[in-house]
Amino acid sequence: MKAAGDKCFPVNVKDWGHFRKMGSEIAPISDAWGNIKATIDWSDERTKALEDRIRITVENKLGKSWNCTIQWVHLPGYTSGIHV
Repeated sequence: MKAAGDKCFPVNVKDWGHFRKMGSEIAPISDAWGNIKATIDWSDERTKALEDRIRITVENKLGKSWNCTIQWVHLPGYTSGIHV
């Protein structure tokens, strides 16, 4: 999934728990899940049966990725938009 700017998961939020407090049915987590869910082939019965586990895994992976990004963005000397 490509990053689509900072509107989905803003970088000015310091804690992933903020998104969890919003509830898993509220954006931005549900928006991200909707985009990812649309790319999965749900025709297989085993895949359908694992939907809850898949969603939890996706949310956990998004959280880990977001935390890594936040640590990188808040490094001293980071300047947005400058690519080396």
